[in-house]
Amino acid sequence: SSLEKHILMHMMNCGSKITKRDIVTRDDLHDEYIFSAKCNTLSNIFFGTSGAVHRSIINLPFSYILNSTVSFVLDYHIRLSGDLRNFPRILSEPELVHLLFAYYSDQLSFKKYTGTFHADGHPGNILYHLSNDGNYYFVWTDFGKTSTNIQNQFKNSLISFRNVIFTWAINSDYHRLITIIEGLDQLSDRYSTQFIMSSKNIQKMINVASR
Repeated sequence: SSLEKHILMHMMNCGSKITKRDIVTRDDLHDEYIFSAKCNTLSNIFFGTSGAVHRSIINLPFSYILNSTVSFVLDYHIRLSGDLRNFPRILSEPELVHLLFAYYSDQLSFKKYTGTFHADGHPGNILYHLSNDGNYYFVWTDFGKTSTNIQNQFKNSLISFRNVIFTWAINSDYHRLITIIEGLDQLSDRYSTQFIMSSKNIQKMINVASR
């Protein structure tokens, strides 16, 4: 169809500029799609930081170069303004404490209702919508498991999120938030994989963040 031709032409134009390729199997795409659907449904119900992100998989023709069938995955981020790292104003200490609490609460909900944590929940995958009146909400995205070592990927994403929040806390002299984050560091043994992969331990982190 004309749409498929349009997509293929753009992929061919971009192909020469790609230096690192990430090849994902069809089974992994299917698992990610189901996980994404569950997360979107849950986010519409009660998630503290989440909103709906629509993902579609377009099956493309057989690739003789890869000797496999290629699927093109599209994310539709409707009316979103950017990711957490580029939030346009300084968040207050209560706002950041709430975000920290909501982040771990959502992770526990992911685990409870989908069977796995959001292993790639780094700040670049937490988007925000900012309305004209200044109100905002955060949105989870990229529900895929992009590493065979889920434990280390989850650890790295938690540390990345922690570092962004901690930097804001230091720059703004948010002493309560600094104390909370240092408490989380100590409790989790610097986010050891043995600690963070337990739902009970994530609940302990939620309890610290709610103080």
